[in-house]
Amino acid sequence: MHFKVIISEIWLIEAIHMSLVSYIGCNIKVPIMNTGNDNTIYIGTLFSNKDSRLEIQEFQYSTKYVYEVTYDSWGIELSKYQDDIMYNQAKKALHELCEWMNNYLAIGDYFEFYTCWAGEESYKYESKIILPITNFYQEDMEIRAQTFVRFLK
Repeated sequence: MHFKVIISEIWLIEAIHMSLVSYIGCNIKVPIMNTGNDNTIYIGTLFSNKDSRLEIQEFQYSTKYVYEVTYDSWGIELSKYQDDIMYNQAKKALHELCEWMNNYLAIGDYFEFYTCWAGEESYKYESKIILPITNFYQEDMEIRAQTFVRFLK
């Protein structure tokens, strides 16, 4: 019995470490979404913990508050390596996130967005982009893991 518990714990640690995690940073508090609602975007804690969010804040963000954000229990990235269905779902999720944040931000404010593999929160970002919070999408654009994005309102 004890052996099975150890295997389950090891599997869980490995599964979390191999998870794509997205974070948002902003200078205002935003509500945490419950897992039981019908939103495609979930803001809360699924893969991250306090330490990983502190790492994101220290190494990536300039903002006061950091939140984990997932879509369908996964981080959000736009990549040419995704099939069309996954790419379109991620694009929809990013649009929904921007629409949601647009309701909370004042004109001139921003939120930061970063996706990485769990455990790689302190790795230096590979690219940085600044986009408007509305109408940001360009055909076949990529926002891959380790891309820092600042969405401006």
